[in-house]
Formats: sequence, structure tokens, C-alpha cells
Amino acid sequence: MNRKILFHFILFLSISGLAVAQDSVKVAKQALPEEIKVSTRVDRTSVPLNRTLTLHVSLTWQGDPDRYEISDFENPALTNFQITGTATSNKTEIVHGKVYTRRDYEFTLKPRELGMGYVEGVIIKYKDRTTGKENTLVTQRIGLKVIDPIRESHSASHWPVEVLYVAFLIILAGILWFFLIYRKSKKSIPEIEETPPIEETYSKKLKKIIDFDNPDLKGGFSELSKLLRNYLSEKFNLPAKQATTQELLKEMTARELDEKLISQTREVLGVADEIKFSGGSGSREELEKIYGSVESVFERYLAEVKINQEEDKTVSPKDTEN
Repeated sequence: MNRKILFHFILFLSISGLAVAQDSVKVAKQALPEEIKVSTRVDRTSVPLNRTLTLHVSLTWQGDPDRYEISDFENPALTNFQITGTATSNKTEIVHGKVYTRRDYEFTLKPRELGMGYVEGVIIKYKDRTTGKENTLVTQRIGLKVIDPIRESHSASHWPVEVLYVAFLIILAGILWFFLIYRKSKKSIPEIEETPPIEETYSKKLKKIIDFDNPDLKGGFSELSKLLRNYLSEKFNLPAKQATTQELLKEMTARELDEKLISQTREVLGVADEIKFSGGSGSREELEKIYGSVESVFERYLAEVKINQEEDKTVSPKDTEN
């Protein structure tokens, strides 16, 4: 009887222990979420030679976003393609009360030539920080096809060579036409001649009014007086043509003109007036003297004009603004 009771007691303990062990295993399995998963896809399997495609590599796992450490992620080995751009992104979401983490890698691939191309397996090494376990994932090979390029529209880089050549000739012809018209119009515009200083004009007149080989003494004095009066009227806006000698000298003094000019004017007009009112003809020496005085007036003021013109040429527009 005692043996039977003991047997049933031991049997009860064994069954209880087994149930507890099974529950513990279930708890352990629930505590550790499923492993990391990898998937690959392309946005197209057939791509024109002048276009690109995108390769997507996605890692997903359940649980803590920091659970896995991606220790090595190699770029995919490619056949007949080259990588022209990369991008990565991370996303965490909750589905039915569970946390899922997704990490995406994007590769922009450009074809090299017509024909088949391949994306070889991508090798991913990772470490589970919870268990310390390291593992490696390898994606499957993807076959791709490179087809004829698509004709570009509104792109100058893909225009036929003939079109670009004709456009170049049209532009060149336009440039040549512009320069020909510009040069023609430039030639048709008459050049504006600079007005010579009045001193040059009066100096030329002075040389013509007296013939010292056969001088007209009385007429010479009158012509010199008239020439000087006309010059003073035009140069200084003086009433030299109609005013008497004294009135003219008084006006010149009032305007504070050059003393030497006033003195030479007094000399020339005084001698001319004296011969005019006395009825005499004067002497050759007197004619040569007042001729020299008139010539001196023209030469002195002509020199001043030329000096001022040279100074104006040396002053740049920038200096003038300043």
C-alpha cells in the first residue's frame, strides 16, 4: 500500500516538473523574437541603356531597433551595371502591438551596354546584441536585361549631329551679319570734326592782310585794328566793334582782363586811331611793331587753349567723377 502511494506521488511530481519545463520553454521562445530577415527587389527587370533602375535591399526584424548591429554591408557585385547613387533609411512601426524595425538600402544602377546584366548576392554580416551571436545573410542573384535606349525629347545632348551643325552655322552667320552691319553703319556716320581754336583762324587772316613786300601802310593799320577788334568781340564777348578805343579799354579793365592784353590793345588801337584821324600813313617800322603785337595776342591765347585741351585729354572720366 505504501509503495503504491509512493509510486503515485513520484509520478505526480514527474508530470508536474515536465509541465513546468514545457511552460519555461514557451516563455523563452516568446521572449526571443524571430531572426532578422532580408529581401531584395528592383523597380524594373528591363531597363533602356540610357535609363537607370533602383535596387532595394531591406532588413526587417521584430523587437528593439538596436537589437542588431550591422557589422558589414558590402555593395552588390554587378555585371554590366555600375552604381551611380546610394541612399539609406530607417523606419520603426508597431503592428498588432509588436514593434518592427525596417532598414532600407537603395542603389541606383546604370547599364553599361546592351544585353543581360546581373545583381549578384549581397553579403550582409550582423551581430545579435541580445545573444552575442554573429551571422551572415546572402541575397539571391537577380537577372536584368538592358534594352535599346529611348529617344530623348527636348534634350540638346541627344540631337542629331547634323542639327547641331546647322544651328552652329546659323549662329555664325548671324554674328558675321551683325559685324558687317555694325561696320557699315559706323562708316556711314560722319566723323565730327573738332572746331579749331579761333586763334588759329585769326592767325591765318593776319598773315593774309599784310604784304610786307609791298605794304599798304595806311590800309594795313586799319586792317590790323579791325582784326583785333573782331577777335576781342568773339573771344571775350566785348563791344569791341562799335565802342571807341577808350570805351573798350575801360570795359576790359572793368572785367579784369589780362593786363598785357589791355596794354597791347591800347598800343595797336592807339596807333591805328592816330594815323586814321591825323590823315598820315605811318611808317613800316610802326606797322611791323603793331603787327607783332597782334600776332603775340593770338599766339599767347592759342598756347593757353592747347594746354587746356591736353589737360582735358589726360583727365579720365573716373577722375572727373571723383
